Amino acid sequence: MSGKSLYILLITVGSIAGGYVPCLWGGSMLSFSGFFFSSVGSIIGFWVAYRIMN
Repeated sequence: MSGKSLYILLITVGSIAGGYVPCLWGGSMLSFSGFFFSSVGSIIGFWVAYRIMN
């Protein structure tokens, strides 16, 4: 798997997982908290991909 593909995959997975977090306490994925956790998940996905590549 190329580096770019790994970054895209992990950022996407992190974004989806982070966006789902508000649903665990009965919130909406389309709320501000959904957007916030989706952003945090994307950043974590980027960080994990960076750590794997280096």
